[in-house]
Amino acid sequence: MMSKNSPAVAHQMWQISCLQSGISFACAAVLTLFFKNKIPGISASFLMMAVVGGVNLFILFQNRIRKNINVSSGVYILNVVAVGFGVLINHHFWLKMGTPFEGFFGFKIVAIVVAMQAPMLTWVGWSSLSFLFVTPLAQYFIWSPEQQALLGIQEPGFTAVVILSCGFIYFQRLKILEMMQKQAQLKASEAEIRRFAHFLLGAQHLINSPLQVIESGIDLIRLKHPDTEPIVKKIEASFEPIRHVSQLLSFGRKHLNWDEVNLALTVEDLEKEIQKISSSVDQNSTPPL
Repeated sequence: MMSKNSPAVAHQMWQISCLQSGISFACAAVLTLFFKNKIPGISASFLMMAVVGGVNLFILFQNRIRKNINVSSGVYILNVVAVGFGVLINHHFWLKMGTPFEGFFGFKIVAIVVAMQAPMLTWVGWSSLSFLFVTPLAQYFIWSPEQQALLGIQEPGFTAVVILSCGFIYFQRLKILEMMQKQAQLKASEAEIRRFAHFLLGAQHLINSPLQVIESGIDLIRLKHPDTEPIVKKIEASFEPIRHVSQLLSFGRKHLNWDEVNLALTVEDLEKEIQKISSSVDQNSTPPL
C-alpha cells in the first residue's frame, strides 16, 4: 500500500481539501446573501463559514507546490469544525426566536459528505466523524427541556443514528479501497514475476547458444583426437552444472504466453532487463500505510 508520506497521497489529500474548501466557501457565500436581509444572525454564521473557507483556500494555494500533507489534513478538519460551529450558531438563533426547526441538519449533511469523500488517511476521517457525533449530542443536553422540545422527539437519536451509519459507510469504504489496493499490488506482483520469468528464459537462451557451440567443439575434438578422451570427459563433467542450471531456468516455460515473450538476444539486452526489474522493485518497496 502507499506510504502516507508518498507524493501521491499528499497530492490526493491536497485535492480533496481544495474541493471541500471550495464547496464550503461557495455554499456559505450563497447562504450569507440569502439570509442577509432576513435573519442577520444566521447570515453572520454563514459569513463566518465563508471566511474560514476562503482562508483555507488561500492556505492551500500557498501549499500548492509542497503539498504538505499535514497542512492539507488540518484544513480538511478545520472546514468540518467551522461548519459544525456554524450550525450550532444557527441553532442558537432559531432557539431565540422560539421557532421549531430541523435539528442538526448540517451535521447530517457533512457526515454523509465525509463518509463518501474523506481520504484514506483514517485519522482525518475518524476525527471529523467523531466531532460530528459528539458535538450535537453535547449541545442538545446543554439546552433546557423547553429548547429541546423545539427539535421534536426524534432528536438527538436520529442524528446519532445517521452519523453512526456514516461511520459504518466510511469503514466499509476504507475496506473496499484497501482491497482494491491489494488487488492492484497482486497484479503488479504478477507482472513482475512474469517479467522475471522472461528474464530467466533470456538468460537460458544466452547460456544455451555458446554451450551448444562448445559441446559441438568437444565432439569434434573427440573424433579427431581420440587420445584426448580423458581430458574431454573432464571438460564435459565441468559443464554438467551449467547444463543443469540451464534446465532449471526453464521452469516457467509452461506458464508463459509465448506471444508476449521477448527474449534477450544479447548480453546488453539482458542487462537492460535487469535494470528495468531493479527499478520496478525500488518503486514498489515503499513502506505500508
